[in-house]
Amino acid sequence: GKEETTGAMYFARLKRAWMNERHAPEILPIDSAAVAHLKDQLKIQENTIQAAGGGIDATERLMLQMYQMEVHRIRYLLSAYLQTRFCKITKYWQYLLAHEDSQFYLSPAERNLLQKYGNMETTCFEGAFLSRLPDGFSQPVQENMPEPNLDKNVFIKVTSDIGDFKLADEDMVLERLTAGDIYVLKYRSIRALLLDNKIELT
Repeated sequence: GKEETTGAMYFARLKRAWMNERHAPEILPIDSAAVAHLKDQLKIQENTIQAAGGGIDATERLMLQMYQMEVHRIRYLLSAYLQTRFCKITKYWQYLLAHEDSQFYLSPAERNLLQKYGNMETTCFEGAFLSRLPDGFSQPVQENMPEPNLDKNVFIKVTSDIGDFKLADEDMVLERLTAGDIYVLKYRSIRALLLDNKIELT
């Protein structure tokens, strides 16, 4: 039915978002709609399983097993996607706090996590290190801040016909970009296409 088609669409969309997130050096805009829809679908499937009582026939038992498989599939994808983002937030927390524009890519829960994690790391650093320095050396120390490597080479697959495209920060022009084309390019040069959903990372 329509619900199954919509669910399959959001599952494919979140799977694509997860793959992009895995291969992109920076954190990408969260797909809140796909996450919310699949969480709702997960609750419906779990409620259906819990409501199934004893005395079911073979056909109903088969349907129940299919629901259970669907639950495992959705739960795994949601967990993998959000865990990938969590790792980036905790790795690049200083960078994200210093670049407010990147924080718009986070969900409210992720922004809250970023603030709490940053406060915890700062407090631990100051307590464990700065307080032990001699007088006159207890000023905050600027650590080497890990930053996403935007010059990392990535594999891209073009998902819609684009035509000619000038690579960002380069003089090179890719001619006649067509759906299905595959390239290896610097992430920075094709970032705009990814954010515009015209390519995917593989």
